[in-house]
Amino acid sequence: HSVLGASLLSNLSQAAKIETGGSDKLGAILPTRPLAGTGERLTLLSVGGYHVGLVNERASISVIETALEEGIRFFDTAHSYQNGLSEERYGKFLCPKYREQVFLMTKSTAKTAASFQEEFELSLKRLETDYVDLLYIHSLGSIEDVDNRKKNGVFDKAQELQAKGQVRYLGVSCHTHATVARYFLENLRGNLFVSCFQTPVNSVDAGSPGNSFTTQVIPQVIGNGLSHIAMKSLAGGALTGQKLASRNVKVERYPIPGDISLEENFQFILSQSITALVSGMETADQVRFNAGVARSFANLSEADKAQIIGKVAAQEYYQDYRTEIYKTPI
Repeated sequence: HSVLGASLLSNLSQAAKIETGGSDKLGAILPTRPLAGTGERLTLLSVGGYHVGLVNERASISVIETALEEGIRFFDTAHSYQNGLSEERYGKFLCPKYREQVFLMTKSTAKTAASFQEEFELSLKRLETDYVDLLYIHSLGSIEDVDNRKKNGVFDKAQELQAKGQVRYLGVSCHTHATVARYFLENLRGNLFVSCFQTPVNSVDAGSPGNSFTTQVIPQVIGNGLSHIAMKSLAGGALTGQKLASRNVKVERYPIPGDISLEENFQFILSQSITALVSGMETADQVRFNAGVARSFANLSEADKAQIIGKVAAQEYYQDYRTEIYKTPI
């Protein structure tokens, strides 16, 4: 136990190791953290591709260009977002000019090897690139789903694409049940072919009894020598006190019930042992705000993190979010 504990502490320390400074031909880069076992470093903040496809074209261009100006070099999307529009936006406005400067990931929810191959080929076409840096086996929904995708050759196909050089690294995402993420890790312990996991991480998730990615999955991911990437930082807007149907979160300090500001919520997430936070941003102002938080990040103490969890958990407003709503895939 002592050896295992020391190893885990070392992995947690490495996962949270921030490197500041640095620049490329586009300018100064946001602080970075390592992607485990790859030699890559990713910017703390990633542009969430769902929202790039959600807004109009002019707004999406503004988000992409502002993100680059603010030092973000990590861009997320998925085959399924807006029936391909998100990937097409990157193919039109990101990859032609900036492919060499950015770390690009996409995802597939395909259930068979053949459909996984088909979706990936279409993703490359939309993105106008011949490779992606990171490809996700996306949105594992149940233990049965994990077993079926494995049985139907999805895991083997992903590794085949990597061997061909069309994919540099592989990952897995899970949205709702921590037990599913843990099942994947435990049952593929002998062949953990992925470099990272992506799950919801936010102050409500952290206080969720029995189903928290933050407290139950991140340590297991890091303990297996992988990286963890956070998503759903505002639960589709729910953590701002807005209705879930409203996705356009204002930039200013919109108070989360319990007097938790957006900055505190983001600082809480960045203080976990994650490599990066994928954030849905729909305006240039939102990009600048989030990048500013990442740039000024100061690691919270365990006491500070516990205080934030306590503030959220004490709110009667959040009792409904104790189920799965706060992990909404929006």
